This record gives sequence, C-alpha cells and structure tokens, in this order.
Amino acid sequence: MCGSSMKVTDLKSMICINRHTFDFSRQGYLNLLNRKVHDDYGKELFEARRKVMFDLGFFNPLIRQITQMIRKATGMPGKNLKIADMGCGEGTHLAALCRLLQKTNHVTGVGMDLSKAGIEQAAKKFHSQTWIVADLTQPPFFPGSFDIILNILSPSNYQVFDHLLHPDGFVIKVVPERRYLQELRRYLYKNSSREKYSNSEILAHFRQNYPDFQSKQLSYTCKMDAAGRQSLICMTPLAWNTDDDTRRIWALEGPEKVTVDVMILIGKKQDLKDFK
Repeated sequence: MCGSSMKVTDLKSMICINRHTFDFSRQGYLNLLNRKVHDDYGKELFEARRKVMFDLGFFNPLIRQITQMIRKATGMPGKNLKIADMGCGEGTHLAALCRLLQKTNHVTGVGMDLSKAGIEQAAKKFHSQTWIVADLTQPPFFPGSFDIILNILSPSNYQVFDHLLHPDGFVIKVVPERRYLQELRRYLYKNSSREKYSNSEILAHFRQNYPDFQSKQLSYTCKMDAAGRQSLICMTPLAWNTDDDTRRIWALEGPEKVTVDVMILIGKKQDLKDFK
C-alpha cells in the first residue's frame, strides 16, 4: 500500500488517489497484501480453532470477562465502540465479543490478520464484522480510528496500537499464564525445559509501553472429549512438529479437563479507571 487515503467504489473495491485498487473477495473480506505470505497457520489449524472456541466454548468465560471490563471502563450504555482485533485468526473472539457488547452498545468490529486462511473462515461465518488480510505493521486506518485494540494470545506491535487508538482508547491484551494448557504441555514436553512457561518477558514489554497498566488473572477448566482434544492439539503452536501417533494418543487417552490460565492486561496512555 502507498499510504494514501482509500474509498469504497461500487461496494466491490477499495481504491486510493493513486489508483491502487483492492477488490473484496466473494466471501466479503478485503486482501491488502501485495505479496505471498508463507506461515504455519493454515486451514486445518483455523478449523480446529473454530471447533474448540465456537463449538466447545473454550474461551467463553474469557470473552465474558473482557465484555464486563469494557462495559465498566467505557461508562454509560449506548456508547458507540470501534474495536480492532489485531491478529484475529478465524474471528471467533471478535464476533463473540461484539455479540455480547451489542446488547448495550453500538459496536463496529474490524478483524485483521496476516493469514488469508483465517480471514476467509471469519468472513464466511461472521457477517457483522469487517475482515481484512493485512500486514499488522501497516494497518489501513487513520490515526485514532479505534476505541479498543484487542490482542488475544497473539504477537503485539504497541507502536502501531497507539497509532490506531483514539486518545481515550485502550489496549486489551491476553497472555498465557504458567498453567495455560498445562495438561498438553506436560504431555508433550515432560521433563524438558518447555514443560514450564513464563510470561515475564511479555509483561515487561507491556509495562514499558503502558507503565500504569492494570491486569486481571482468569483461570478455569474446560471439559474435553476425544474430538475436543484432537481439535485442541491441532490448533495450538505447542504441538507443531508433533507426529500423528502423538496426536492420536493425546486425543484417545488425554485428560477429561484442560486448564485455561490467562492474564488480561489493559493499558492506555492516560490514567485508567478501575477495570477489576
């Protein structure tokens, strides 16, 4: 992208003043990449994520908690909210959050991800949000376009986040805690250095950018049958490079419950209200 302003033409394309044109796909998403991207986030992974998150409700308590925190932070019902999910994957988190918030607010949701496979699935299933394939270091929006930047279990670029945020806006970032997926981590990496996890570097980086940040820890377990365990091991980068037998044994013999242990971080440049 050249960085100039763009507008929609005939509800089919976006075009800038330099005549650069990007067409909406048949599924309704916009692809702003002008190069091929090779990554490990393919169709199978996002289908597994959708099953775990949408069908099993794996992250439902997390989304409800984030919804409560946003409502408390933004004040009176009825306020218009513009939310960007940076690294949205297949869109389940953003769609669920918007659905809950729309009971009290008018919500505009935009999901961006570098993975075309994820955005394709989001656009097929969730029609109330805008879905964009884009380089997250070069988002196609003016400064101050959003009230909330959502970043769930995904890499961050805080300089970009601050560029996109309204002066009174805030970042909500979700990071794993030490017991996150501990059953799977123990199964895959028992007696190795990867069996234990620390988020200290992530927290230190967030604190550098938002010194007055607030946080809330959330822990719970989710019931899993064999199909759920199969989807879980297919969706997580923890299990990349594992063989079929390892995945099959986990699905058949794994635990009946899996732990979700996360920390919700909230940061902005100005003083925060009490989100807890």
